[in-house]
Amino acid sequence: MFHPIPEFIDINLPNEFPFPHYYTPFSTTLKIAQYLKDQVPLLFPDYGFGLKKDGSVGKMFGVLIVKSKDGKIGFLKGFSGRIADENYIEGFVPPVFNLLEKQGYFREKEETISAINHSIEQYENEPNYLKLKEKLESTLLKYTNKINNLKEFHKRAKAQRKIRRLELQSASLDEQEKGLKILSTESQRHHFEIKDLKNKSAFDLGKLKEKIKEIDERINLLKKERLHLSKDLQDWIFKQYEFYNKIGERKNLLELFYETTMKYPPSGAGDCAAPRLIQYALTHGYQIIDMAEFWYGASPSGLIRRHGKLYPACRGKCEPILSFLLQGISVRENPLIKSCSKDYIIEVIFESEDLIAVNKPHGVLSVPGKEIQDSVWTRLVKKYPNVQSIHRLDMATSGILLFAKNTLTYKAMQKLFSDRQVRKVYEALLDVSPKEKKGTINLPLSPSYLNRPMQVYDLNGKHAQTKYEILNTQNKIGVIFKPITGRTHQLRLHAAHHLGLNAPIKGDVLYGEPSDRLYLHAAGLSFIHPLSSEKIEIKSPSGFF
Repeated sequence: MFHPIPEFIDINLPNEFPFPHYYTPFSTTLKIAQYLKDQVPLLFPDYGFGLKKDGSVGKMFGVLIVKSKDGKIGFLKGFSGRIADENYIEGFVPPVFNLLEKQGYFREKEETISAINHSIEQYENEPNYLKLKEKLESTLLKYTNKINNLKEFHKRAKAQRKIRRLELQSASLDEQEKGLKILSTESQRHHFEIKDLKNKSAFDLGKLKEKIKEIDERINLLKKERLHLSKDLQDWIFKQYEFYNKIGERKNLLELFYETTMKYPPSGAGDCAAPRLIQYALTHGYQIIDMAEFWYGASPSGLIRRHGKLYPACRGKCEPILSFLLQGISVRENPLIKSCSKDYIIEVIFESEDLIAVNKPHGVLSVPGKEIQDSVWTRLVKKYPNVQSIHRLDMATSGILLFAKNTLTYKAMQKLFSDRQVRKVYEALLDVSPKEKKGTINLPLSPSYLNRPMQVYDLNGKHAQTKYEILNTQNKIGVIFKPITGRTHQLRLHAAHHLGLNAPIKGDVLYGEPSDRLYLHAAGLSFIHPLSSEKIEIKSPSGFF
């Protein structure tokens, strides 16, 4: 598994291992990653682009620079999950646990679950059961139509009775008494007709449901047994994924994730490239030096993954594992925390009795986070004790950030934002030029729970709408965004997704390519003050173009 560094690659490596969830690989590692990229189409022809059954979507590949016990520098290579339904491929590090070796306990339980599946399928496809379900459906439809038709008939009859009552007003008292009695009898008869038909419907449907219920109960008992066995088998699998760190600790996936807010490992945990590579290195006595992971192939439909681009290790599946594996190893500080420790000036660009707007620098939090306490709000509250954040900007985004000086204004402005009565303008630079120069993007979004804080395109997600216009700027691709909704990462995903602009914002490390910064700036806010009715317009040009 140990591969020597090719002679044509100069060795330039760090002194500390990178923070795995946010880092830039060193030059040697980048060249090794490119070296592996060039090998993939030779090793797995057509992989990742839908040209073969097993290549509809790509996957992550990774390289890990290591030093052997005798001081030689080389690299390990790995991939996440399986390729062509195989997870043991020559030259690549093996999985932490090979689920494909179906023997012993796994095979026994899998065969039991398969037998239950077969029994469920037999019950569900038993001819008499299917006939009963079909008869139940047709009987329900028959009675529904009968009841609706009878109700419609009664409705018309009721209208006729109303007319007849009016006509009886001009008749003699004797005729009125006889006529009203006939109408009352008819009304009561119609009432009981509906009641009798509903009772007959309930009786006939009840008999059919009772017969179906007997089979459904057997099916449900089998499904409960299957669920219990599947859970036990999944727990057993997670226990087989055992990880070892440099300080001699050993933990399996169940133990690692129980210590997190998730409590239970997500599907696929332990099979990503980074944990495989680091686990293999540590268990074989290699010193880990640097790492790079890249996506090869077509992107999944929701999550943005661009062919050949570098990505850090995910947090949802990998963070609990990597945090454990890297115990006792010198790891570089999280660059995001480091960048927040820098000194910066908060420029006030608008202030009134109840509002204050500042120009937030990029790389600074709007409000305190879990790991980083320093923020624009943290600094403002020292001068304005009652200040409250009305909205937020991403840490990487710069521009106008609005605060309320009192609770009354805060609540009123929150409602204004919630009701979409605040007009927002953003300025940005794009990596590439989109085909359409002007338009509206409608892509619903949901959080990527395994890759926070990323968002994904999701048809069942929250509605997200953005208007845009590409600017004709010399040597730069500028864009004006006017978001109608205000979802997390809305502009970033709408820009990067192939159903949006298919043009990532320059410097977007999550959805595009790294640069010196994310070139996204909140340049304008305008609204009618909810308490004073004064028109407020705040501007802060980005200077990007």
